[in-house]
Amino acid sequence: MMIAGLASCYGVVCNEDQHIIASGAFTNLLKRGFSPKMLFGHEGPEIGRWIRISEVDAGLFVVGEVDDRQAIEEVDSGRCQGF
Repeated sequence: MMIAGLASCYGVVCNEDQHIIASGAFTNLLKRGFSPKMLFGHEGPEIGRWIRISEVDAGLFVVGEVDDRQAIEEVDSGRCQGF
């Protein structure tokens, strides 16, 4: 299953610690070839791989392929809102 979307949005509060991600926050990591693991629920098992990661005006845009059956079922059922 292919997925795509914003992994992080710039300029909005992104967690309970009230962090705001600034535009360009990922530039140096991406230049060095950094690619995070695709995890279920940010902490679970690895469920696929990111094919493309890039910065866009709104934030960090990712395209990936999910190959974990349970994760695909969660997405298809509407129970999973993000990775």
